[in-house]
This record gives sequence, structure tokens and C-alpha cells, in this order.
Amino acid sequence: MFTEKQKIKSLGAIKIEKSESRTNRIKFHYFIMGFSSRLSKFQKKFE
Repeated sequence: MFTEKQKIKSLGAIKIEKSESRTNRIKFHYFIMGFSSRLSKFQKKFE
């Protein structure tokens, strides 16, 4: 079984992982949005 210290450590690690994945998701979302807007501008040039 976990000791208290180990439990706290693993909970802290999980929190960090969650917040990291959230910021990565946001970054990824903005990357896709920027990419799609650039793509639509690019397509309009050739219409």
C-alpha cells in the first residue's frame, strides 16, 4: 500500500500532468485554428 508521502507525490504528479495536457490541448487548438485560417486565405488566392 501507499504511504502518505507517496500518495501526496503521485497526486501532485497527476495534477501537473492534467494541467500540462490542458495547456497542450489549448496550444494545439490554437495551432489548428491558425493553420485553418491560413489555409482558407491560401485557397481564396487561387479561387
